[in-house]
Amino acid sequence: MKRGLVIRIDAVVIFFFLCLPLSFQLTAAIHQERTVFMRIGQGSDLSQMTVYAVAQDKRGFIWIGTQDGLNRYDGYRIRVFKPDPYQKSTLASGFITALHVARSGDLWIGSRRGISCYHQKSESFSNFQHLAQKRGSSGRWTVLDIKEDPDGSL
Repeated sequence: MKRGLVIRIDAVVIFFFLCLPLSFQLTAAIHQERTVFMRIGQGSDLSQMTVYAVAQDKRGFIWIGTQDGLNRYDGYRIRVFKPDPYQKSTLASGFITALHVARSGDLWIGSRRGISCYHQKSESFSNFQHLAQKRGSSGRWTVLDIKEDPDGSL
């Protein structure tokens, strides 16, 4: 009788350990979220189809730099930022060549006319130009990349 009881207990233990991983997989499958991808292309509100830079900020916005403006995608719609010669706190150039999200949360934008910084709290831009550009040089000072060092300096 004891031998039959031992065999039954062993069978129950083996069955339990075989079914346990399956129950974890079923639980994971039930709680798994569906990932949906959406293509942004022609026919969307993207300012231009030639993309030079892409970055994602801490809020989850996708920033897309094109030849004709800076685009912010929130998962549903695109907002386009373009330079306005009549406003002081606007992009330096619409030809965006580089993007970098700093640890501070600010978005740094490289363009054909220097660097701009987008301040999310005020939704405004600050512009930084090369010294020769400030003196009236007609040359282009294209920024191709923006990096941040461990101290937080660009």
